[in-house]
Amino acid sequence: MAYLWKKLGTDLLGANAWKTYAYFFGAPAIRDETAMGGEGALRSQKLLNDTSADLRRAARQDRWWVVAAQLALPAASFGLGGWQGLAQYAVLWALPLLTVLQPILRLRAICEHGAVTDLGSPLTAARSNLTGPAKSGRAADTLLNLLGRALLFPHHVNHHLEHHLYPAVPHYHLPRLHRLLAAKGVLDGAEVRDLSDTFRRLFAPRPAHRAAPPTLPGASTP
Repeated sequence: MAYLWKKLGTDLLGANAWKTYAYFFGAPAIRDETAMGGEGALRSQKLLNDTSADLRRAARQDRWWVVAAQLALPAASFGLGGWQGLAQYAVLWALPLLTVLQPILRLRAICEHGAVTDLGSPLTAARSNLTGPAKSGRAADTLLNLLGRALLFPHHVNHHLEHHLYPAVPHYHLPRLHRLLAAKGVLDGAEVRDLSDTFRRLFAPRPAHRAAPPTLPGASTP
């Protein structure tokens, strides 16, 4: 857990923002499995390259529209408000992009992919986090779900599993898609849980790792 808090703190300082935007411009994601050889590396590459050519092409087009908008914003801010307008743009838009947004993106990604049960199935390799009234009935869990919706999962992006299954479905139809899949039993046994439950899994105390006792020279092993 200390490692995660350290990462989130580094994100908040803006030290990792370049990785986010390098990925936005097409740099491949990095996972531990990619450093492995043989079957592990091949499996990881399949997990990382599961987007169709049409969707990749559309994403590239959208990317350049975003770049154009980001270049136009400071120019428009300066044109409308002079140096004061440019300063407001830097403080209220550019600085949060480099700092506050980064731990939000990391924590969201961990909630979507951390501590999943089985990477071998698309139904269990990613998670949908429910952000409505908690199944437990506890008010604290419901409050955590609602806060997560506001801070981590706007625009229905909490339906991440459904997005993996049908990436062409727009965000405003993801709740309907979730209800349809659930009604047909597709999500039975899938990685779908309350966000409060996800947080408990992610931040649960881990047992301390115990190193194996050293073997004395000449001692027999069982």
